[in-house]
Amino acid sequence: MPSAPTLTDGVVTIRGHLPGDADGSFEQCQDPLSQRWTTVPVPYSRDDARVFVTEIMPGGWAEDTEWGFAIEVEGRYAGTVSLRNE
Repeated sequence: MPSAPTLTDGVVTIRGHLPGDADGSFEQCQDPLSQRWTTVPVPYSRDDARVFVTEIMPGGWAEDTEWGFAIEVEGRYAGTVSLRNE
């Protein structure tokens, strides 16, 4: 099963999602602008965040339909970027 590679320039790292990213995903998705311009469900629960980082993002790589990366800055989750096969 393919998984996200880790890429870094020494400042910003993009990598596969980890279970520990769920809290950051939850916090980010409470922002009204994130809700407006992305496809997150509203309301977005902690369980939604857990499923997102442990099932949806890895599943996209496994099914070759979405290639999602966690963005990490200074060792902390800072968001998600992904490409979709649509």
